[in-house]
Amino acid sequence: MAGPPSHDDPTTVDPAAITHAPTSTTGPVTLAPAAPGPRLRADEALTIATDFEQRYELGGELARGGLARIRDAYDRVLHRRVAVKQLLARGGDADVRFLREARITGRLAHPNIVPIYDLGLDADGAPFYAMKWVEGRSLHDLIEARPTLDERLALVPHVIAIADALAYAHAVGVIHRDLKPANVLVGDFGETIVIDWGLALEAGAVDAPVADAAPISAPRLTSVGSVIGTPAYMPPEQARGDAVDPRADVYALGATLYHVIAGTHPYAEAETSAATSDDGPIWARVLDEPPAPLATLCPGVPAELAAIVERAMARRAAARYASAAEVGAALAGFVAHHQSHRLAEAAVRRDDELAARMRGARTDDAGAVAAIYREADVVQFGLEQALQAWPENPVARAGLARLRARLFDFECAVGNLAGAAALADALPADPDRTRMLVALRADLARRDAEAEAFARARDRSIGGRERTIMLGAVGAMLAYFLIEALVSHRSLDDAGATRRILRNAIVVAAPTLAMMWAWRKRMFANEFSERAGRTVAAMLVVTVTHRVLAIVIAQPARDVFVLDMLLIAVAMWTFGGRLGLALGALAVAGAWVCALAPAAALFVYNGAIIGIAVLLAVAWSRAARRE
Repeated sequence: MAGPPSHDDPTTVDPAAITHAPTSTTGPVTLAPAAPGPRLRADEALTIATDFEQRYELGGELARGGLARIRDAYDRVLHRRVAVKQLLARGGDADVRFLREARITGRLAHPNIVPIYDLGLDADGAPFYAMKWVEGRSLHDLIEARPTLDERLALVPHVIAIADALAYAHAVGVIHRDLKPANVLVGDFGETIVIDWGLALEAGAVDAPVADAAPISAPRLTSVGSVIGTPAYMPPEQARGDAVDPRADVYALGATLYHVIAGTHPYAEAETSAATSDDGPIWARVLDEPPAPLATLCPGVPAELAAIVERAMARRAAARYASAAEVGAALAGFVAHHQSHRLAEAAVRRDDELAARMRGARTDDAGAVAAIYREADVVQFGLEQALQAWPENPVARAGLARLRARLFDFECAVGNLAGAAALADALPADPDRTRMLVALRADLARRDAEAEAFARARDRSIGGRERTIMLGAVGAMLAYFLIEALVSHRSLDDAGATRRILRNAIVVAAPTLAMMWAWRKRMFANEFSERAGRTVAAMLVVTVTHRVLAIVIAQPARDVFVLDMLLIAVAMWTFGGRLGLALGALAVAGAWVCALAPAAALFVYNGAIIGIAVLLAVAWSRAARRE
């Protein structure tokens, strides 16, 4: 609504024209200076009003109640915009109440309480008072304009300012008794002003209710009578008409905060009732039971804030905060913790999703396990950031404990003993977790023993030195037989060649088997060594046996080497592995050469055996060094 025109015109005034105006003028009196001096601007001229109409230029009506109305006005004397409250109905104790309201408000000098500038009688002889003009909206209107909880939570600092104003009023012995969002103005520059102290009660004063007045059922209107206040915001003792103390304002402050959070006043659901009598639903609910829990109306409300409201609106005055200052301190703590709350709530939402993923995750799927670890790191980071902002954040502390407990179970399922033990140390002592750790250690010890046994069974370093010496001895003996054949010019066609190659086989086999027997604890200490030893022993035994049979059946010596090479190939293939396959192929190639070139069979056979021995020794030695 447009206000009255401004009168701050800086045009200058001629001192000679400034005179003592007669007292019958309708405007403020402009006084001339005592002696001629510099020219004055109009807004610097000293003016004094002698009556209401001289001083105030009234504008439109801003608000109206049962006893008074507030109008926009301009103070011609002090050149400022003000709000003027005028009594509407005279008679009874209305004048007394109005003047008491002005007097009480006037002595409450606090930045969050509307200041009184003037008190007097208007042109009709009715009392009025002028107060600070606040450019802004009521807290009630701001709540209505903010549909989401996050938007309304931004209004909490205004409730803290209200608590400061009430704490000051209580300190000087004044109880408001009608606090509600409609009686709080929020200025365009963030100022918070508590207004309408018409029902305020001074310490030690006895209220004198209007005898013929009765309570009203509308939840947001003020009743003046045997019970005074606004039903939805008053405590039970005030609704019963009992004497009240500052804790009644604490309740109303909690109800105002309830309205800020929920977006609607306490007991709003009772408005849907058809009962509208004096004993209607609002009064009955105020007397009989608390309003609907905030968590029901606003599931996302921070637990800390809901707890503040619950305590402030306790049914028994003794259970409430002892003072409005305590409410303000609790809310200031919440505002400081709000960012921590937001971080914690976001992390808890992700943790709920993580819990569902963990329940269906396969612990043998490395990709799924890694994804869960990454998400858990994100959740843990959010909770730790929330605790860094506020170390006592209960949501973050509980969320971190839940996450760690769940991760402990997951680490046990994965088999990560170190991770599970670290989490157990970070969690409170728990017998079940202790038993799980003991079981996990035993299981991992069993697995380690099995893995160690498996690795030992295939460890080529065990008995490696003994196998190398044995193969070296075999190679040396075969080399000797080869040199002997070259020096003596003996041929496989000589008489007794078959017996000679049998002798050579026995000469090689006997000491080799003796060494294997002597070093059996090392050479047969694991699966690999045992398999290698059985292969070598079998090859030697088969070779000697075959050569004995060759003498019995009179097999030519040249053919003996071909068959020996094939038997050696079968032994190598039986040993297995890529090395066994390669050596078996080498033995087959030797047999093929012996068959094609019988004259060179002796040299090919001995050379092949020496090569196989050398290759085995080198391969086993290198494998042993790697292991």
